[in-house]
Amino acid sequence: MPSCLSRAVKWLPLGLLLALAAPAKAQNLPPYAGTQCHHFATQQEAQWHYYMGTAPATVDDDRDGYACEYLTTRVREDGYRIFSNQANRESIVYTLEVWRVSPTDLYLRIKSNHGLDFTTRSFPSDREAREHMRTYYQNLLR
Repeated sequence: MPSCLSRAVKWLPLGLLLALAAPAKAQNLPPYAGTQCHHFATQQEAQWHYYMGTAPATVDDDRDGYACEYLTTRVREDGYRIFSNQANRESIVYTLEVWRVSPTDLYLRIKSNHGLDFTTRSFPSDREAREHMRTYYQNLLR
């Protein structure tokens, strides 16, 4: 399989889910969740923000539609879940979770029953993690 085709297949579930999330694209989101690739924990987190317009075009430095391609795609699963909220949008079930590793290391996990599954950077408090979730991902629950 040619590399460009295999990359397209690799990102197909995220691409489809982002297309389904398009109607929820918010016009009034804060300017940027991050401005450089090192502001994101995973490629999927960077891709989400790139697509939603909450990361600048510079996170796709080669202009191929994929943000921060060198970041990991590994889903973080350390710690324990302290919050979970779920919503159905058509046939897709979205789940937003807050995970705690320590009192000053919390992260979000965003997933769906159609292949969306990624974790975010760490936050120093529960309040900051939940605020980030409400600001940038709450539209999945509406």
